[in-house]
Amino acid sequence: MRSIFIFIILSLVPLTARTWTSADGKKTIDGEYVSHTDEQVVIKRGTKNLTVKYEFLSTLDREWVEDLDKVSDPDQSSALEDAGRLKTLLALVQHGDGEGTVVRKLEKNPHIEASLSKTFLARVGLNGFFKTKETLNGKQYVFHFDWDENDRLTCITLRSEEFPRAEFKQGVKNAWLAGNKLISQSYGEAKQTSDFPPVSSLSPDANLMITHVWHPEGTKKTIALCVGIDEDNAFIALNYYDRFIELKKL
Repeated sequence: MRSIFIFIILSLVPLTARTWTSADGKKTIDGEYVSHTDEQVVIKRGTKNLTVKYEFLSTLDREWVEDLDKVSDPDQSSALEDAGRLKTLLALVQHGDGEGTVVRKLEKNPHIEASLSKTFLARVGLNGFFKTKETLNGKQYVFHFDWDENDRLTCITLRSEEFPRAEFKQGVKNAWLAGNKLISQSYGEAKQTSDFPPVSSLSPDANLMITHVWHPEGTKKTIALCVGIDEDNAFIALNYYDRFIELKKL
């Protein structure tokens, strides 16, 4: 992760608030999503609710509403277990730990396993070496780490499986939706959010984009939901930074 340049995209609005665009693209309204049926969506504007049929909304708005159904989870107990597991995984190692300490802690944890024999550790490095045994919201994650010049841990990352670049709009987006729901179940509503980015916004010079930010209560740390590109593969990442990131509007 040392080579990754982070490009930040944001909006200072609640998770369900957005700018809605008409089907012809000529009109927009700002409002908060309330609910939807198969034919219409309810949008809150100030103190009033506005009911809008899908046919009057842009394709992007209709897709955004449809995405809400893709991450619905009828098994609430399972979702809560995953939320608790995420907190546990992010607390396994501490910011400031050295590499040797990180390895020892992960090796001892029953919920973590090595993807390769330890004889390969010196050759391939620590990033991607350990992975979760159980899935989180149906996704398995591998650990990546970022260190400062004194080899002190500054960022803990849970990185999803990789998807071919061609599956960016489907596979990556579904993983992004699941990651958003997972972190929200663990830490509450995101403080700052953005829509799913187009693949064209990522490049070799800006290959990791933050779309959502959480600030765990009582800390000056930041959890971020990211979308990334690594050569011809795409992925999402749940980053836990040892610093407070307060995004500003672009």
